[in-house]
Amino acid sequence: MTVSDGKGGTTQGNVNVTVNDIPPVTLTIQKNGSGIVTSNPSGINCGRNCQMSVNAGTQVTLTAQAGPGQSFTGWSGGGCTGTGNCVLTVSANTTVQANFTQPSYANDIQPIWTANCAKSGCHTGASPAGNLNLSSGVSHGQLVNVQAQSSCTTMKRVLPDDPDNSVLWRKIIGATCGARMPLDNPSFFDTNTNLRDKIRSWIMAGAPNN
Repeated sequence: MTVSDGKGGTTQGNVNVTVNDIPPVTLTIQKNGSGIVTSNPSGINCGRNCQMSVNAGTQVTLTAQAGPGQSFTGWSGGGCTGTGNCVLTVSANTTVQANFTQPSYANDIQPIWTANCAKSGCHTGASPAGNLNLSSGVSHGQLVNVQAQSSCTTMKRVLPDDPDNSVLWRKIIGATCGARMPLDNPSFFDTNTNLRDKIRSWIMAGAPNN
């Protein structure tokens, strides 16, 4: 084998050649609104933002799924557009935005609490049940990223982007964490699935105070 000796000449014979590894590149997903993003090959399964490292030149397919009652409005960034799957070849660090609709806390979520939870003897007043006041104007601050007190105390009442690990959601569907809510009508959300879906979508959207 003949290679350059770096001094203008050549060297013949057995030569050890070191090939530097090409560093991986990062694909970042930024999610706006209520939904999830997954990838093939696997590695992306988003809350608000998530990343995966791939070898440069890897083709990745991104799939968006809107939260219940919401819709996917399209991709932006990374050369991706439209509402179908995003297929891109990741040759450098790349950021893609996934845009979904989302429910309004003031218009969609608070009315659920007001009608079913923030009433006499429940989650309202100076001494609300479970020390949780769901009255208008204070409910959001009592829920989001607040440690649960009466049950499942290792969890948050509402963990943004993650309904399955939010005590509020578990109480609504009856998945442990004490008594199912509303206490006076535990099957309420079984027959009012549109309201249940709004709550799940709101949490999936990052539980905004909007």
